[in-house]
Amino acid sequence: MQFVFVRHGQYDGKGLSRAERKLAPLNDKGRTAAQAAGEYMKQENITPDFVITTDAERTKETARIILDALEVTDVEPQAKVGGFRKGKATIERKLGEWLGETEPAVVMFVGHLPSQQYCVSDLPGSPNVPNENRSCVLLYERTSAGWSLLKEHPGVS
Repeated sequence: MQFVFVRHGQYDGKGLSRAERKLAPLNDKGRTAAQAAGEYMKQENITPDFVITTDAERTKETARIILDALEVTDVEPQAKVGGFRKGKATIERKLGEWLGETEPAVVMFVGHLPSQQYCVSDLPGSPNVPNENRSCVLLYERTSAGWSLLKEHPGVS
């Protein structure tokens, strides 16, 4: 199974409450970054067949833009509330929660910092997820031997 971590695109959240930030859409830069992430994934032949987002609008919008760029019409993003907290969840446990009995070939998780950093920090060869509003793409592969980082695209800011 391959697992793609995508950081959501930029949004305008200054001065908003946590509840308001959850509903805030991407801004133009964020949409451009999400489109670039989708184009990168298309160029690299990375096509998810299972998509997980948080319940924040910006993660769902990022996922939809990427799926549109990939011309994927038969995958509906699944909003899964609750991500990673430092020392509280491993990627293996979360995958079990998220996927259940399904066995997709390529899973895409669109989320936030710091939860994605906590998630990838458990994996070998893990890079830092950029701490900016950009849609970076990290592609890992899970085999019986473990996890390996296959590709990394820093995104556009």
